[in-house]
Amino acid sequence: MEYVSLEEVIAQSDVITLHLPLLPSTYHCINAEQINRMKHGAVIINVSRGGLVDAEALEQGLKDGKIGGVGMDVYENEGSYFFKDCSDQILTDDILSRLLTFHNVIITAHQAFLTKEVCEPSEQCGICVAFRRQALQQIASTTAGNLQTFMEGAVPSDTATSKTEIVHENVVQAPARKVATGAIANLG
Repeated sequence: MEYVSLEEVIAQSDVITLHLPLLPSTYHCINAEQINRMKHGAVIINVSRGGLVDAEALEQGLKDGKIGGVGMDVYENEGSYFFKDCSDQILTDDILSRLLTFHNVIITAHQAFLTKEVCEPSEQCGICVAFRRQALQQIASTTAGNLQTFMEGAVPSDTATSKTEIVHENVVQAPARKVATGAIANLG
C-alpha cells in the first residue's frame, strides 16, 4: 500500500471508493472537475454520504462515457426516497430518475442500521453500540475483500474479508487486466 495525493488517486484509479464524512471540506469532493481528471471508464463507489458526489456532474460523466460505472447506497437528496416505501409515488427527483435508467449504475438504499433491533431504544444500549461497531467492521472487511477478489479475477463471495485500507493507490496484476484502485478516506 502506498499513500498518495488525492490528485493521483483520481487520475490513476480504475475504481474509486469513498469513505468520508460529509463536511464543508468534503462536500462535492467528486465534482465535474474531478470527474474530468479521472481515467476514462473509472468506476465510482460511494457508500459514505450522498453529498460527497455532485449528482449532476456524475450524470454528465455517465452520459459522456467518462465514468464506466457507479455503485452507491447514498444520494444527496436520499431522505425523500431511501427510508420509506415510495413505490406508489411518482419519482420527482429528475437526476435520481435519470441515474436509475443507466445500465451501469447500481443504487440501493443505505440500510445498514435501519433494522428494528438496532433502531429501537433498549436498556442494553451498550450491546447496540457493540453491534454497530461489529457491523461496521464486517461491512468494511467484506467490501475490501470483495474488491481484492474481483481485482484478482475471481468472483467475490459473501465471506471474503480483508483489512480496510485508507487513501491508497494499488496496482494489481489480474488475468488479462491491470487494475488500479483508490480509496479516499478521512485520515483524521
